[in-house]
Amino acid sequence: MNKDQIMEKVKEAALNKVVQIIGGVLVSMVLGFASGRSSVPTPEKDVICHDYKEDVKRLSAQLDKARADCISEKRRLANKIRNEMEQICNDRVRDAIDDAEFDSDIHCPICVSRGYCQ
Repeated sequence: MNKDQIMEKVKEAALNKVVQIIGGVLVSMVLGFASGRSSVPTPEKDVICHDYKEDVKRLSAQLDKARADCISEKRRLANKIRNEMEQICNDRVRDAIDDAEFDSDIHCPICVSRGYCQ
């Protein structure tokens, strides 16, 4: 193909309605992007990072609160279990004392220390 034939093909393509529409859309998109980009100033680093910093602060506060709530709940449950176990132990000791045969050599020092005997 020589130079004249190539120019003839380009002329035919340029006169084609579909090629004109696609070319117009592409040129409009490039010009729209360029004009939009040039009309907006470049944001400062502080402006860009402000939301990020605020999110980090908010999430840190939420995590701290969640940790505090978790520790409080663990303490409450541990105290509840300790109280229940202490009650079970006291009941067992009371039942053992009720069922035990009285031997003054063994029981009196124990009972006195517990406050059962005088």
